[in-house]
Amino acid sequence: MQLSMTKSAAILATLASQSALVAANGCFTGGYTWGQVADADTIATARETFCNNSAGIFAADQTKTACADNFDSGNSINWSVHVNGVGTTLLSSDCDAALTIDFNACEHGSEQDHGSFHYKADPNP
Repeated sequence: MQLSMTKSAAILATLASQSALVAANGCFTGGYTWGQVADADTIATARETFCNNSAGIFAADQTKTACADNFDSGNSINWSVHVNGVGTTLLSSDCDAALTIDFNACEHGSEQDHGSFHYKADPNP
């Protein structure tokens, strides 16, 4: 019994040391924060650019990605959006709304499903 508890403690310690853990399809629990990348208005502009460039028709299981790296901090944001299953159309406004929710809820970025799409927003050094 004690060996199992020791193994569990070791596994938890290893997981805790990872810088960008994801709480099952949710907020990252570590790593860089949005504030370490840029202020909220600058990030909003980058988010809108990503969403405008990603909007349109998605084929089944298609993913669109971008890295925004023109911030004064020298840090970056990795964005991605993936259609879950069959192809459909992504509206820029839907993308922006989903990523705004994630930005406001998750200070270290996130990986979330919103409707037919899976979004990832990850602030990085």
